[in-house]
Amino acid sequence: MTDSADTTPAPITHFYSPETPRSELTVYRGPLVGRSGARQFDATGSITLRWNPSPMLQWSGVSKDVDVGIDLTTGSLTLEEPSIEVLSKHSLRIASGDEGPPDNIRWKGGGPLGRVVAGNPKAKDLAHATFILANLPTMQVGAKLRHETTWYLGRTVLTGAGWKVTLDSPRNYREIEVDLRDNGGHAVTHTGRVEREDSTDFSTEDLQDVLHVLRYVLSLACGRWTSPVLPVAYNNAAEPAWSEWTSPLISPWRPSLGLVDGFHPEQLQEIFERIAAAWADPLKQEVVQRAIYYLIDANDPHPLELAVSSAQSGLELLAWSELVEDRHIYTAKAYGPLKAHESMRELLALHSISEKFPPGLTELASVAAKLTGLAVGDGPEVLTRMRNGVMHPSRAKPKFSTGEWYDAWCLARHYLQLSILGYLGYQGTHRDPAVKVHFTGQIEKVPWNP
Repeated sequence: MTDSADTTPAPITHFYSPETPRSELTVYRGPLVGRSGARQFDATGSITLRWNPSPMLQWSGVSKDVDVGIDLTTGSLTLEEPSIEVLSKHSLRIASGDEGPPDNIRWKGGGPLGRVVAGNPKAKDLAHATFILANLPTMQVGAKLRHETTWYLGRTVLTGAGWKVTLDSPRNYREIEVDLRDNGGHAVTHTGRVEREDSTDFSTEDLQDVLHVLRYVLSLACGRWTSPVLPVAYNNAAEPAWSEWTSPLISPWRPSLGLVDGFHPEQLQEIFERIAAAWADPLKQEVVQRAIYYLIDANDPHPLELAVSSAQSGLELLAWSELVEDRHIYTAKAYGPLKAHESMRELLALHSISEKFPPGLTELASVAAKLTGLAVGDGPEVLTRMRNGVMHPSRAKPKFSTGEWYDAWCLARHYLQLSILGYLGYQGTHRDPAVKVHFTGQIEKVPWNP
């Protein structure tokens, strides 16, 4: 319980807030500009972010213009679907119901909408920004938040590269996660706030950088895509100055295959710190982005063979980046003749990652027995030869059971996850994909910092 003197903060509020975690969000309602071929016309309508079947920004509009679909120069019907643009002077405001459709409607349309920037796209006097997140598992420990007359542990604060990011879960976050677990799909799970640690101003370009960092941090953490949604930035006068409307990259809910455990927020903090630092180097930024893409692809086991191939592609990316670009162990010419399992083995050795089979992956012994000329317990060569068997099938090559592919999948993700963490210089703990049965709170140390 709380009393009147309690200073516990309430959760962050956002400019665009859904009525329920699964409610669509209407971000704009009012005048629109329509285009049909070379023709421009006036329209009225709305722009809405819908969650299902996948997150999609959509427009709907009506017009009393008589000849929306007619090319006035030729008098013929245009072949293009009319497109819609937002009048910028009206764009950054709470959607309201005070602008109904015009009389004498002659045209009605709707469809998907690309990225829209509302407000000032070049603002430089921003003090903070807020956003919402969907399908992000909640940390089980955190700072206190107030809900009416009670409090709960729902706040996570991340810092790095001069930024401070606050993530708040709602009081009923357990109900939301139960609903997602039972029914899948998408639902809003958090509100967030981003600002400079020293409270100095920042620009929209700075903000977009840190929001991209946050997408990769949180997606790596939970093992599937999630992104900040509908960010709104405020200037020093506390007025909304900028917003971005787009269809966010968010995977449907599925059991988390991420490396962060809900009882260990320090893992998320260090990942944010490391990725934010890497963002200053354009090459490292590119490598981190692609490696996380490969890992998230590998986390989808349908089918297992493609998931293993995705993980191995990520390992090849990191091997080139570490052995050639960063450490200069090989020149590009000398690296070329290396076989895939040889470069993978050298990458693992850089970070003290054992090439031997982890003890829980018992099916790999039977895989090794089917492959001739294989050293006992050589994980890199097992993965390479299994992948090659899929890419270059023949009657002479051995076939593998689902159980054998499953253990190979765990091994490939184990190697790739650790290699990403090694590339980032991460020193903490993680949830290891090679441990097939995880209990809440169970974590493993990275091998280079035992």
